[in-house]
Amino acid sequence: MKVLIFLLFLSACASRPPCKGLTYNCNNGDGGACYKLGTAIFSTLGKENKNPELTKTKAANWMKKGCDLGHDKSCFEYTQYQKYKLTNP
Repeated sequence: MKVLIFLLFLSACASRPPCKGLTYNCNNGDGGACYKLGTAIFSTLGKENKNPELTKTKAANWMKKGCDLGHDKSCFEYTQYQKYKLTNP
């Protein structure tokens, strides 16, 4: 049930400009909010996305910020982005 709620949240967040509350929280030290933003942005790939490279870079940047704030899931995802070359050098 938690997964379903989280997926619904992500689709709602991804369908509008980055969620203001998450952006605010991430910019004020909440690594979990950065992770949610990165995940939401990455989830827009394949949905008539006109610039997938920019989308990947934006998602990776949020994950890096979350990692810099000490959020473990963000660090893991950011290393995966690097491993599969989804980030710009």
